[in-house]
This record gives sequence, C-alpha cells and structure tokens, in this order.
Amino acid sequence: MSTVLTMNRPGSLNDNLDRIVRQIQLTDEQFDRATRIYDDLRRQLTTSNSPLAALSPRLFPQGSMLLRTTVKPFRKSGEAVEFDLDLMCVLNVNIDYKHADDLYANVRDWLRSQPEYADRIEIKDKCIRLNYSDELLHLDIIPAAPGPQTAWGESFLIANKRMFGQPIRTRDSYTQTDPLGFAAWFEMYCRTGTRTTAYEARSIVERQPVREPVHQKAPLRKIVQLIKHYRNLAFLDAQESPSSILITTLAAEAYNGETDLAQGLSRVLVRMHTRLKQAEESGLNVPNPTVAGEDLGQRLDEKCLRPFRDMIADMHDALGDASKAGDGTQARKAALDRLVGPSVATKALNSR
Repeated sequence: MSTVLTMNRPGSLNDNLDRIVRQIQLTDEQFDRATRIYDDLRRQLTTSNSPLAALSPRLFPQGSMLLRTTVKPFRKSGEAVEFDLDLMCVLNVNIDYKHADDLYANVRDWLRSQPEYADRIEIKDKCIRLNYSDELLHLDIIPAAPGPQTAWGESFLIANKRMFGQPIRTRDSYTQTDPLGFAAWFEMYCRTGTRTTAYEARSIVERQPVREPVHQKAPLRKIVQLIKHYRNLAFLDAQESPSSILITTLAAEAYNGETDLAQGLSRVLVRMHTRLKQAEESGLNVPNPTVAGEDLGQRLDEKCLRPFRDMIADMHDALGDASKAGDGTQARKAALDRLVGPSVATKALNSR
C-alpha cells in the first residue's frame, strides 16, 4: 500500500490547511474510542454462543470512517456534539425466505438480549442505534444480507423502506447498497496516477480502519473533509443540506490527481461549481458509481441546489484570498476564518 507523504513549508497555505484538517477530523482519542466499541460489538456478535453466529455475521464500518474523511460535528452554540459511526451488520440469510423486517428484528432482539447494549438501544428507520452519550458517540447498525456480485465485489441488501407496509414478495423488501464498493471506487480516485486495480482497492478498504496521520492522507481525502466542514458551516441552520456521499462523489469526479492540496482544492471547487451551475437548467444527475440506477443528485432538495452552488463559490473565494495573502499575515488569518470558522482557524494556526 502506497503512502502519501507531504512535507509543507511551515506557515505556508498547505501547512495551514493540513493543520485545519487535523482540527476538524476526529481526534485520535475519538477514533480509538469508536474503534474499541466497534471491536467489542464485533466480538460479541461473532462469539459461538450468539444466536446469530450460525448466520456467519460480519460487522464493518461504512461512511466517513471507512473512507477516512471524518469531520467532527458541531452546533452553533459551540457545545460538544456526538459523532456517529455507521456499521453494516451482514447476516448470511436467503432473501427469498427472510423478509427484511425479520432480519432487522433478529439484530434488534439480539442487542436487546445483551445487558451491555439493552439500555442503549434507540429504534430508527433503517438502523438500530446504540447511544453512548457518556462518550459523545452513537453507533448506527444497519442489518443487511449478502447481495449480488458487482465489478467492485460483493454488494449488500438492506431494508427497502419505500416498500414498507405494501404486500410485496420477501425479495422485494430489500434494496441494494455497496459501501465497500463505493470506498474502493473512492480509493482508486485517491490513487489517481497509480496502477491500482478495483480488486486491490477493495482489498485495501476491507482492512480494519486505522488512524491516518494528516501528512500521510491523500490530498483528495483532505479536500473532501474541508468541503464537508464548510458545508456544516454554510448549512448550520438549514433543514436540508447536501449529503456527504454527494459531496464525496462530486469532489472525486472533479479531482485530477493534484498533489498540491491548495491547488487541488481550488480546482475541485471550480469544477464542482461548473457542474452545479449547469444542473440549474438540466437538473443534477449524479449516478452512484457502484449501485446501478441510483441517482445521488435526487437526494438533494431542489431548494438546496443554488445554496450549494453559492457555498462552493464562497469557499473558492475564501481559499483564493488565503492564497493571495502572505504567510502569517492578518489577511491570511481573515481568509481562513471565512474558510473554516474563526475558532478552528485560530486553533489550527496555534497548533504544533
């Protein structure tokens, strides 16, 4: 596995951005806490005396933890907010005989039978949440069944809530998803310019998630983190906001392998803005690269499209002003305040 190493001149814009990424992603302590809870749950689930053990359970992270693009959540008041870890719990069942609701109930009932989890359960639409409020963390567990093979390997089937309450065949109670395939697709974009195959990318993402120092992160991962953080700022009071998977897909498709972080971020923002502006006339069509027939653009409320485009433009303007300003100047600090918020900018610039 190749490693990206960046050695930036102290005080340069790339150095500033690296320090910012270190501030906005999960801390080592938060990452270790989430991993410990995940490991404990996986061991309990797969132990021989578990009633689910006969179904060969598999548990793995998905989303930002798997992609290594975590961003700490926050509120306007500045108070601490729980971060979430999304987990896929795959049970080896025959979907012609096991309804998705029954699969969900199997996982829910097992969790309820475990003293260490029973009091933490919160029932959600497609997942079972385990709340660790004392550790500012919650786990969202999505029950799943094995799905068809794709170009990216095995996909998965989860409850199709759009069909809830309708008289349908057991098989139709499921819908396809492919978090490992998406992570492999994203991994290949992170390695643009290398000869990484889909198989190699899949084998990389299937490994246990590890902490990754910022200076070893691929530029694209940091670009996605910075855009997601700015999204959190720009849509802080909004009911709807662009999803993380939409931002990740658009950023990856706009990335051309730039190794310079500031330059790469600037170019990605320009290309994203162009695509979003065109979408105002023709609609935003963003096919899920690993699930055929799914349009990620449909998830974005039409009322969010122009604010999303304006958000990208504003972020590019702030980055441009930061680039024009000299290292260590007040103008640079003011531009970074607009880019990531004064609190994060101050902590980042003062960090060692």
